[in-house]
Amino acid sequence: MIEFLPALPAKWSYGRLKGIIARGGFEINMCWENGKMKMAAIISRAGNKCKIYSANSMVVNNEVIFPNENNIVEFETAKNKVYTIIF
Repeated sequence: MIEFLPALPAKWSYGRLKGIIARGGFEINMCWENGKMKMAAIISRAGNKCKIYSANSMVVNNEVIFPNENNIVEFETAKNKVYTIIF
């Protein structure tokens, strides 16, 4: 499961990372402002289901996805496809 910015230091209120590898075969590029996620691009390297820990809904490739009762947003992916997430 992916959890964005679980322990972001206060001094890093804005920034971006590229090429982070997450469990399940995902490559992540992301940026944040004022200590909150702004956008992420997730590249599915294996075509697995993507699970993101979040209490808030997000837009994934122009579709709004709401978290389940466990605060998990999940969606199916296709191998080598890019998923743009807006927070």
